[in-house]
Amino acid sequence: MISYVLFRLIILLNIYSLQSQNEYKCENCQYSLHQYFVCGELGSSDKSANTEVFRCSSAMCGHFYHPKCVAKLLQKNDKTDRQKLQEKIVVG
Repeated sequence: MISYVLFRLIILLNIYSLQSQNEYKCENCQYSLHQYFVCGELGSSDKSANTEVFRCSSAMCGHFYHPKCVAKLLQKNDKTDRQKLQEKIVVG
């Protein structure tokens, strides 16, 4: 019972602190490091530097991906088409 009360108190304090801030960013977003949901590798999403992972274009998704991994999944047999697709993804 005490742990439940403590849990609820922590949630209320977190909600209060979030309401007092304009924007909350998780540690990954603060450092622009995100994990690709398929291979599990971390990569930089910093657009001003060497971007390694890109956010899915679907607003409901939120996953990040490596262009080389996506191209490899979609173009399994043709390395030339895979390279072209990877370049298209990087450009946007």
